[in-house]
Amino acid sequence: MTRPTLAIFAALLFALAVAPAGASHTEITLRSTARIAHGAPLTLGDIAVIASPRAAELAAIVIHDPDAAADHARNHWLDINADDLARLVPVPKAQLLIRGSLCRVRIIEPAIAASSGSHNAPADEHLALGEAASIGPTLRSHIEARLAEHFGVSPDDLRLEFADRDSATLLTPTTGRIVEVIPMGTGSTMPIAITLYDRDRILHQASIRVGVEIRRTVAIATEPIARRTIIGPAQFTTEERFLPPSADPADPAAIVEHETRTNLRPGQPIDRRDVEPPIVVRIGDEVMVRCITGSIVVRQAARSLGTARDGERVLLRPISGGKTFYARMNGKGRAVLITGRTLHEHIDPVEDH
Repeated sequence: MTRPTLAIFAALLFALAVAPAGASHTEITLRSTARIAHGAPLTLGDIAVIASPRAAELAAIVIHDPDAAADHARNHWLDINADDLARLVPVPKAQLLIRGSLCRVRIIEPAIAASSGSHNAPADEHLALGEAASIGPTLRSHIEARLAEHFGVSPDDLRLEFADRDSATLLTPTTGRIVEVIPMGTGSTMPIAITLYDRDRILHQASIRVGVEIRRTVAIATEPIARRTIIGPAQFTTEERFLPPSADPADPAAIVEHETRTNLRPGQPIDRRDVEPPIVVRIGDEVMVRCITGSIVVRQAARSLGTARDGERVLLRPISGGKTFYARMNGKGRAVLITGRTLHEHIDPVEDH
């Protein structure tokens, strides 16, 4: 053996010699979301599933203390990522496997009883956060509900960030009043027009800006994927992430066997624009056409005069002869044509080629 080879071999023998005989493997799977009460300690058990002989011990590790968590309370969310855990968990890296990349922790603000002095405050005076929550809905709760309806998602799937300067407006009580909330725009920071009515009187009007993110299930590349590669199920994983409304992630259930339009790197979310259906027919390929007339389906073989992807229309000519026509590809070797006539009398024939 050469000297470098001997040195490497010796190092491997040393590593095996000093490795603990009973070393056990620890697997931590991050949850995508979690909830804790405001001021409560955030432990590893709150945000992850732990598989380890030391599971009970590891679950009790405090990964974010209440005082630090309080700094994030106004936004009601806290992010814990895999790198944070790798630093905090007292397990050697060689024995630790962390699955998932991020856990979004929602901090639940408890209702605080109104102070005794608040009973003397004017009815239309803006109340403190806990006091407003104790008497009923506020403008903030109406905004949250309206935006959830606007985007067609559950309120738990929204993450909203409000400016400090709008705190007084957001805490305005709305019990017995009519609230009009008009979202404007679709960006990550959305203007909101608010009008508060008491029967036929306008009590308050305001315009605020709200940071909006929506929880989506996204496909994440797990390995480098070259351009024009047909994607397989082993090349990506799925995660829940909060994204701006303008984001357009690809549907993880639909991208298998799609073709990449660009190079993808490991860890990159796959957007709709990154993939496209594969080419399913080329010039000269034989295609079985299903011609639908009312409730009657007639099948006839045709030959392709062009190249098309799944879902695209392609120019075809019957193998038995006749005029050319367009039909929509529905997978490899299959096309569908809707017409009020027979295949040879297609309503929209094109010039013979």
